[in-house]
Amino acid sequence: MTDPAKLPREVISELFEASQVSKVTTQKQPDFEFKDKTTVTGGEVLAYTKAVVNECCMLTFGEEKARMSKLISKLHRYMVTGLTTYAQRCCLVVPEIAVLTEAAAVEGKELLPAGQVMCQWFDFEGHNSSLFYIIGPLDEEAVKPADEIPADGEEELTDEQRKKVAADKYENRLVHFGKAEIDPLALSQLY
Repeated sequence: MTDPAKLPREVISELFEASQVSKVTTQKQPDFEFKDKTTVTGGEVLAYTKAVVNECCMLTFGEEKARMSKLISKLHRYMVTGLTTYAQRCCLVVPEIAVLTEAAAVEGKELLPAGQVMCQWFDFEGHNSSLFYIIGPLDEEAVKPADEIPADGEEELTDEQRKKVAADKYENRLVHFGKAEIDPLALSQLY
């Protein structure tokens, strides 16, 4: 670590507190001498960050989720500037998204793979929770297709039936998106 003094105080206090808890449990072991913690290493910061990220994934809403998210952001900013190996190996560069201005160019772009759903939950104290969602096109390989072509000996499809089949195929290729505003507890149960 290049500058341990820039590590967030909350992280330092939790790491030292964990060391003291470990001292209490290991002190009773025979032939083991515990040494008080005096420094924080880069490996400990990475392990702590991983623990916080895992814990934050389990929380769905509330003040603790917001606190953890801010802590993860602080830790990431610190590690990008304070740990050279983290900045080289673990820091992803998010590419800029090219804005499409022509409708014809959108035809060939895949916004979301077939059969996939993406959603993001935003929770603000005192307001309904917001769930943004994107539903990808229907995965035709995963869904058993309806018999569209009549077998030998059966009647051919009428114009109405052909139009319905074409409309269904078109609908299955669409990407749907939207936003739902729901009470946080109801959304937690749905999520």
